[in-house]
Amino acid sequence: MKDHIVVIIPSKLVTLASVAQGYTLKSEAGQGGGKVWEISTKHYENGANPVDKIGVSADKKTLTVYEAFNGNDKTEKAHRISMRDAMGAVAKKEGATLSGLHGVAFSHIIHPKTKANIGAALKLMGKNSLTTEKVIIKADGTGKEADAFNKLKEAGTLTDAGVTRFSSEYGLGKKIKQFELTPTPGKTGFFNLLVVMA
Repeated sequence: MKDHIVVIIPSKLVTLASVAQGYTLKSEAGQGGGKVWEISTKHYENGANPVDKIGVSADKKTLTVYEAFNGNDKTEKAHRISMRDAMGAVAKKEGATLSGLHGVAFSHIIHPKTKANIGAALKLMGKNSLTTEKVIIKADGTGKEADAFNKLKEAGTLTDAGVTRFSSEYGLGKKIKQFELTPTPGKTGFFNLLVVMA
């Protein structure tokens, strides 16, 4: 299904529509009854692949970023959307109230700085990138856990752009409570990251 969407961002109106800015959206059923939205533009790989692929859980409490290549989008800067814009657009389209969001997940992280910081955080937690277990890092941790937590929310990471700044720009009024790192199935050395907010 293709659709158009209008999202209100503080002091900025972003229109994602094929006529207005060259963006198109289509949705498909996601796992567990949620939905996955793909946002495409001719200015990224000629529209053959989505710039962003973002899911909304069935309970509308978690957004999952499967793909985000906004840095490679050649749309004119004044009209280019960010990953945060796409997240807000999808949440609005699905009727998910931003105040009701409790988590943002990132699937199969390939973003260089975030991936490197995950490795550093795991090392601080006494794990390595080949671990097969879930690792939880809490905001109220002390010592090395506190260092690992700060490493994961460092500027320039996906958690900075997709959670800290998303929360600030969209007025969520929430802080990161904990990170949950889970190995990506079938992808040795790669992780999915759930950021739990409260």
